[in-house]
Amino acid sequence: MKPSVRQLLDPNQGMLNRRSFIKSLSGAVPAAGMEHGVAMAMHFAGSPISFRANVHCAAATENFIALEHHSMDVPWWEAMVRTRTPLVDKGFAPVPEEPGLGIDDLVPEVIKQHLHPDHPGYFEPTPEWDKDRVDDRLWS
Repeated sequence: MKPSVRQLLDPNQGMLNRRSFIKSLSGAVPAAGMEHGVAMAMHFAGSPISFRANVHCAAATENFIALEHHSMDVPWWEAMVRTRTPLVDKGFAPVPEEPGLGIDDLVPEVIKQHLHPDHPGYFEPTPEWDKDRVDDRLWS
């Protein structure tokens, strides 16, 4: 017996800031999920900027139900950015009405206090990317 599309997709999960999920957004998985009423629960672990990108993606779909969030207990996480719309309000992530992601500014002092010890640079030059191209196709 072949599984149904709903069984294959239930639940549709992904992590937006992973290349595989971004590629899947343009493919059949989300479309089939919406067509067959399969809920989308998104994984998230990252910065407030990435969080807002996830919120916008979720708001643009018909079948979103939940966004996992690993930084709720990190006291300085929201302080890394300035926003007019709160990142989280009473357990919900409001979709900002401001242009773009709704992030007005970064707060460098806070970010610099919490850089990874193995990668302490803050917007350091990256000359290694001046010539190297990874998965950078002329036709896509």
